[in-house]
Amino acid sequence: MRMQRLVVQPYPSHLVHRLTPGDGTAVTIRPIRPGDEGLEQDFVRNLSDELRTMNRQGRCEKPHVSDHR
Repeated sequence: MRMQRLVVQPYPSHLVHRLTPGDGTAVTIRPIRPGDEGLEQDFVRNLSDELRTMNRQGRCEKPHVSDHR
């Protein structure tokens, strides 16, 4: 039996976007990284019970890629 090799893909830096909303705050939107695990856990932990439930039930709308072009 042949073993599959796992390949680590390079980080998709072309998907990193820097935005400045009307209030002047600098915002960076980027794909999650393996090192973001703790930040993601904190984010989810701090969501309201209602939002966590909606997310688990698939009721939160997920943006489509075409919406952001």
